[in-house]
Amino acid sequence: MPLKKVKLFIRDEYFHHHSDGILSKNRAIKKLFDELFDKPVTLDFTARKKGSGISSPSVNAAIRKNLSAINNIKFEVNQLDGIYFVSGQTSGFDFALIDDISNIYNFRNLCFGKRRFSNGQLQWDDFLKKNPKYKAIAKRRGLPKLGSSDGIDLEIKKKLPIVLGEIQLGNWGLLYRDLFKVLQANVLTNVDLLIYIVADGDLKDKLSDGIVNFTDSKAMIQEFHKVITVPIWLLGIDYK
Repeated sequence: MPLKKVKLFIRDEYFHHHSDGILSKNRAIKKLFDELFDKPVTLDFTARKKGSGISSPSVNAAIRKNLSAINNIKFEVNQLDGIYFVSGQTSGFDFALIDDISNIYNFRNLCFGKRRFSNGQLQWDDFLKKNPKYKAIAKRRGLPKLGSSDGIDLEIKKKLPIVLGEIQLGNWGLLYRDLFKVLQANVLTNVDLLIYIVADGDLKDKLSDGIVNFTDSKAMIQEFHKVITVPIWLLGIDYK
C-alpha cells in the first residue's frame, strides 16, 4: 500500500449537553486535542475500483500515536462497578483521562467498603499487582485502611474530570453501541465528557461506505438529546 504523509485536523466539531462549558473549565484538554490534530501522520492509501481510498486501521493508528503524547492517557479502558481499569480489550473505551486517586479510592471501597466483594483482599492484591501506578498511590495514601474503617466507604473528592474517548471509523451501527456504553458508565461514575472522534470531509469519502461520520452522528445525537445526558465533544476529523 502506498504510504503518504498528511496532516489530520479538526474539520468540524459539535458540543452536546454543555460539553463546551466542561472544556472551558478544563482548557488544557481542549488545547491538547486542538494541537494534536494538526501534526503530520502517515496513512495507507489503497487502490479501489472507484479510485483511491484510505485504510481505516492506519487512521486509527495515527490518531492513537498522536494521543499517546498526552500525559496520563490510558488506552483500552473498561469500567466495572464504577472502577476504570486498563483491560487491553477492544470492548472498552479507546482512551480515557481519569482521576487516579478517586479511582483507587472507589476500588478500595468496592473491595472493603459497604458493597465489598466476598474476596475483596484477593481482588485488591490482584489489581495492584497488575497496576504498579495504583500500587504506588495506594502505598502513599495508606490504602486500603482497614480495621475501624472496614465495611465503611472512604470518601474522596474528585479533582480531575472523567474523560472517555472513542475513535469510531467502523460501520454505522457501532455509534449506538458506543453511546449505550457511555450511558452505562455514566450511571455509576458521572462521566464528565465523552470525546467522540469520527471521519468528516475528504477522509470520510476515502474510507469505507456506511461508516460513522460527523454529519450523521451530530443528527443522531440531536435527535436523542433528551436521552443522551453525557456531555459529548464530537470531532469530525479530516486530512490535508
